[in-house]
Amino acid sequence: SRCCVLPYRVGRHLTHGSFYTLLCGVIMSHRALMCPFFSRADSLSLCKLFGRCRGSARPKCSYRALDDLLHEADAISLHCPLTAETEYLINREQFAQMKRGAVLVNTSRGKVVCEEELVRALESGHLFGAGLDVFENEPSVHPRLLELPNVTLLPHIGSATVEARAAMAVTALSDLRAVLRPDLYGEAKHLVC
Repeated sequence: SRCCVLPYRVGRHLTHGSFYTLLCGVIMSHRALMCPFFSRADSLSLCKLFGRCRGSARPKCSYRALDDLLHEADAISLHCPLTAETEYLINREQFAQMKRGAVLVNTSRGKVVCEEELVRALESGHLFGAGLDVFENEPSVHPRLLELPNVTLLPHIGSATVEARAAMAVTALSDLRAVLRPDLYGEAKHLVC
């Protein structure tokens, strides 16, 4: 019998899988306001998970222990600020708990994931793949990540859409106006000092 080897890696379909998004802090509260399946009260919580479970048509929101999520998920997408609690949130212990063949997506902050342990999980085949928009030591990328065929790397361009950039410009101008004339426009809401 003959065997056909494809010259490229084939992806995985998640229609019947479990996909979870880890949302924390301010990022979560902004995402929650954009998603109709979050209530405003839920958006004030510290950490929330949103996932599409096998057989369900609509996403479900729930609070879950990270360890439980890791054992179940076919794919995990991270959306967390970098804090003392989230630094290296996903490391050797968490990779070992992840379902064999799972996919990890990190668009939050690079140091939420230990890249050395991610490389080991990918090289061993424990993880099927990873998608990264952020890196542990930006702008540098772990050299072995550059060599792996099961990783998609993007240069921190998650906000590179016409709509996102237009919204960023409007926010910046609104805050500038508020700084210049707080008596007319109130306090600036998005200042970084």
